[in-house]
Amino acid sequence: LAKLDELVQVTREASLGDRYLDTKGVAALLGFSYTYTRDKIVHKPGFPKASHLGGRWLRSDVLRWAKSGRA
Repeated sequence: LAKLDELVQVTREASLGDRYLDTKGVAALLGFSYTYTRDKIVHKPGFPKASHLGGRWLRSDVLRWAKSGRA
C-alpha cells in the first residue's frame, strides 16, 4: 500500500510540473490553513524566498523544503 501511495504522489508531481504557487497554493500543498501559512510558514527560517513575482514560490522549492523536515 505504501508503494501505491508513493506511485500516486510521484504521478501527481509529474503531472503538475514545476509551477509557481501563491500562499493559498502553498497552504493546500502543505495541508495548512491559508492564515497559518501566511502568518507562520512563509516566514520560517529556511523557507524558500518568494520569487520576483512577489508572494509566489516554486512548487519544487516548497516540496524540497517540506521533505527536508522543516515543515
